[in-house]
Amino acid sequence: MKKIIACIDGSSIGDAVCDAAAWAANTLDAPLMLLHTVEKSDFNAADLSGTIGLDAREALLKELADLDAKRNKLAVDHGKAVLEAAKQRAIDDGATSVETLQRHGDVLDALEEKSDEIRLIVMGRNGGSQQVSDHLGSHAERAARVRNEPLLLTVGPFDPPQNFMIAYDGRSTSVNALKRIAESNLVKGLPCHIVTVGENNVANQARQADAAQFMIEYGFDVTTDLIPGNIFNVLKSYQSHHNIDLLVMGAYGHSAVREFFVGSNTTRMLSTSKKPLLIIK
Repeated sequence: MKKIIACIDGSSIGDAVCDAAAWAANTLDAPLMLLHTVEKSDFNAADLSGTIGLDAREALLKELADLDAKRNKLAVDHGKAVLEAAKQRAIDDGATSVETLQRHGDVLDALEEKSDEIRLIVMGRNGGSQQVSDHLGSHAERAARVRNEPLLLTVGPFDPPQNFMIAYDGRSTSVNALKRIAESNLVKGLPCHIVTVGENNVANQARQADAAQFMIEYGFDVTTDLIPGNIFNVLKSYQSHHNIDLLVMGAYGHSAVREFFVGSNTTRMLSTSKKPLLIIK
């Protein structure tokens, strides 16, 4: 059975990632894997090619190597402690099948190793920052670009969403994304807002009506809106005005929606969103 994989780094956002991942695991009735990576140390040995003697250089190199080994061991031990605490929190949140995994190297490399097992990736970012920050937050944009699995980014303390919003442009790729969202138990039963950013014309009205009917047939309570303007600004404003708990987006194709996620707006949304974000390809 494919798993929810939550990327844990020991930062202050870790609890929210655990809560979001446990919610997803419970909702999807899927096992949960908590992943911690120990990345390559930024520590570099000093340049000892100067005028000091050979024996002194060798002694210093040995000391530096010993120090690096101790620091790496501390990082591994710290990661194990972080994983155990995260596992207990996920169990307290109701997750029934929880395992932990620690790897050395880049978190995206670790995810690639587990590609065949992933159903959903969960990452986190602190909500107080206006920049993509933290060990894992810095990887979120790359994950959105390169991973094919759905990505749930949680921001600040996590509360289970009570509604969600879909940005919809009516193109074939957007229709496919809508289908995947409709069939996902993750948002089943939640009120759905379908927002189209574009001119209020007959064609856009028809596309949005088709999307609404499609979601209604899957049992969703649907609200629609067609708004002209800049995609980023419109979605942020709508999300704030209507107290949207979860923004759901498709990220593929050559539509304006794709540009929203793989261009500069990707970083803007990842770094400024105050609510969870679900990216579906």
